[in-house]
Amino acid sequence: MLMLVFNLALLAGVAFQTSAYKATCSATGDPHYKTFDGRTIHFQGHCRYVLAKDVNNKFTVLGKNKYCGKKVTCTNEVTVKVNNLDIIIKRGGTVTVFGIVKSLPYSNRGVTIRKRGKHVEVTTYIGLTVNYDCVYNVYITVSGQYRGRTRGICGNYNGNPNDLLKSDNTVTGNDQEFANSWKVHRSCPNSPPVVNPCRSAGAHAQQAKAKCGLLRRYPFSACHSHVKVDSGFIKDCEYDVCACKNHPVSCLCEEYDAYVTTCAIAGVTISWKHLSQFSQCGYPCSSAPCLNAGVCINKGRKFKCACRQRYYGGRCQYRAGK
Repeated sequence: MLMLVFNLALLAGVAFQTSAYKATCSATGDPHYKTFDGRTIHFQGHCRYVLAKDVNNKFTVLGKNKYCGKKVTCTNEVTVKVNNLDIIIKRGGTVTVFGIVKSLPYSNRGVTIRKRGKHVEVTTYIGLTVNYDCVYNVYITVSGQYRGRTRGICGNYNGNPNDLLKSDNTVTGNDQEFANSWKVHRSCPNSPPVVNPCRSAGAHAQQAKAKCGLLRRYPFSACHSHVKVDSGFIKDCEYDVCACKNHPVSCLCEEYDAYVTTCAIAGVTISWKHLSQFSQCGYPCSSAPCLNAGVCINKGRKFKCACRQRYYGGRCQYRAGK
């Protein structure tokens, strides 16, 4: 999900923009995108995609999606190309610059990379900030100088959520056609339309509704007047918990975190993980450490990954035969 935040305020669910304000686009869960102009797009592509770039090539942000379940994909890697730097942030938190692993904080050419909790944040002097929680959620914030000058799945930031500009500069009203056009590698297959997994989840769908409904209550309610919880957060949460049958806790905790992070962008800090009803989000498996659809098993404060066939390694990161 991508959430707009302008002048740190959302009034009646409508984001107001001027050149002085910032816009934030986000991709959360498996994944739900919300463009700079506030359109929500559900897209299950399995490739590397242009999330955002400016028309003068000052920056490019790419997101790589990989399977995080049998049928769903999630952000697995974020690339930031800015000021002649090539930065890659991998799921789990490893950061490379030109392929070399860097310890944080790191600064070069007006770009700073630092850790903020579990998040890795890239800040620049050109009005671009990229924040990746190193699990599923990524946030791209641009200043008002880029209004009407961005391209990619995050949209063109012109105030109109309905003119989806494809990579060939033609406009479409179809979300899947739009998102598929921004794949980096043409050999990747197009993603088909998304089907809501809760429709066939049975009792699991009711559990998802109850758990995601906690977003309507304390402590999240402290932010409701700043970021509307009914602007897609609860529906996206239910979708992800229904879809993530082999790791529902990580999907649920990531959706809580998506709302909390968006609130932080809007200037509201929420403390929540210490509360008993969210205790499961403090265990290792809540950060989805197992790759390639591996199943995570908590072992106290450590974890073990049960890898699917042909995958191995402590995080199921290796595939036999490769």
